[in-house]
Amino acid sequence: MGLVTYGYDKYFYYISPNNLMMTSLMEIGFYETGIGLNIFYRYWPGRDLQENVILCIHGLAGDSRIFNYFAEKTSNLGYNVYAIDLPGFGMSSGEKGDVPFDHTMNCLHDFLTQIGNKHGNAKIFLLGFSLGGLHALWYASLHKETISGTIALAPHLRIKGVKRDPTREPSKRVILTALVRYFITPSKKGNLSKAIPSAFGELAGDEWVYMMKDPLCNFDYSYRYTFNVLTGKAEKVEELYRMKSPVLILHGTKDPVVLLKQSEVLLSKLDSNYKDLRVFDCDHWFYHAFFYTQENKYSDTDRMNVVKAIHEWIQNRTT
Repeated sequence: MGLVTYGYDKYFYYISPNNLMMTSLMEIGFYETGIGLNIFYRYWPGRDLQENVILCIHGLAGDSRIFNYFAEKTSNLGYNVYAIDLPGFGMSSGEKGDVPFDHTMNCLHDFLTQIGNKHGNAKIFLLGFSLGGLHALWYASLHKETISGTIALAPHLRIKGVKRDPTREPSKRVILTALVRYFITPSKKGNLSKAIPSAFGELAGDEWVYMMKDPLCNFDYSYRYTFNVLTGKAEKVEELYRMKSPVLILHGTKDPVVLLKQSEVLLSKLDSNYKDLRVFDCDHWFYHAFFYTQENKYSDTDRMNVVKAIHEWIQNRTT
């Protein structure tokens, strides 16, 4: 096992006040985990191997490319930034849309252990976006000794008592059909964009339309994965409440995918003495600070405010 470099991509940035242009490299490669799954990763090096590390986990249907903007900006601040494709997503191995949750946790632990060995005494922070936020929170509850803090961006949760937007939920007929198939043919897959078009289809916004046209973005998930992970793990939040490690939650007031109330309740119930919620006037994609492209309809100033909030929180935890 080990990090196997596959290649490099160049990116450029400017350093003020002398406006000096510098070139850096984004490393891409694969890591073979202990259970045999190969995890695709991207790595933006900081100024030194001993600098703080951020490992980023993408959301549903996505992959590590959504962190290109954020990783470039934070590596310029000195962080060593990694982003992975979860097993069964993007370029990582594993059955698309049907990797068991415990396998994903094992792969995450292997990868974090490997980069921990590489970066010595550096502190490691786990950052998860949407469904990745659920993964990050669960990992922190299971392996708090491995990381120094968790950053959850609009984490995908299903908290009891918090009303959800009915237009973004499957109909009773769809739920019943899926439940029958879960018991009869659990490995059979259904397309989320067709099952819930108002949540993931063309009706859900330009971002989902963009992703549906991308061959690496997968919208087909087994009924087993849907009930065991997308609803099952998302509903067992009581187990997450006992977390005592530092947690930062970011959420947008206009997020139609994961309602802000979910994060507010989570924060109120967490046992951690080091917890914080930062709210932005944005939708699910944080002004495209975490997306494949950065459209002009959002300003770079707004995106950088999100980056700075994360940077300041980490600085407060490490200085």
